[in-house]
Amino acid sequence: MENLICKNAGKSYKEKTVLKNVNLELEPGKIYGLIGRNGAGKTTLLSLMSAQNPVSEGEIFLGNEPVWENEKALTGMGTAGIWLCMIVFALLAAVAIWRIGCRQQVTQF
Repeated sequence: MENLICKNAGKSYKEKTVLKNVNLELEPGKIYGLIGRNGAGKTTLLSLMSAQNPVSEGEIFLGNEPVWENEKALTGMGTAGIWLCMIVFALLAAVAIWRIGCRQQVTQF
């Protein structure tokens, strides 16, 4: 399995920049969490990393292969897709825990 790498990745919709200069490297066999406010770009980043949408700037690779319109990289994405799903589940779990914590703090007053 190869690393999933974002190099200065960004996404814009017309005049609106929603992601800019994202640099990260995800290693196989590790679990990552992605946390942010609504509209922060979490789903957009995941859609770029899984080749659901093209980047507007920068590049995203699976190993040495760009993911966008690359059948070889997308075939390898089957395994990467599993750990991208793990990221989403970790994100949802973190949000649920955070919400529970917020409710407990509010009800303690």
